Amino acid sequence: WGLIPTYAFVWAAGRFTSKRPQGSELTTLVPAAWITVSAAFIMSNAFWYAFSDKVSTLSIYQFTQAVAQYYVPYLGYSMFYLGVAWATYACLNSMVFNKDRIA
Repeated sequence: WGLIPTYAFVWAAGRFTSKRPQGSELTTLVPAAWITVSAAFIMSNAFWYAFSDKVSTLSIYQFTQAVAQYYVPYLGYSMFYLGVAWATYACLNSMVFNKDRIA
């Protein structure tokens, strides 16, 4: 059940960012995405550590060392998919506005 607050945080961060005046600009999205993805990584792993019996033998330090190796791939894949989504949005948005100008 620990992913529910994690996904709620990601959703809320997206809503908050979209309400900003420059919400779809990369200078706003990249730092917001990095902070949000990093927080989601920390939250999901913290819930797993707190409620899983699979890691109960590890100290917090040992657990942190064990999951730290997954941070860069987690961040990289998340940023890649967010980049694809942003590029798709920008292309579709551009096509809609260009279509309105031509017509």
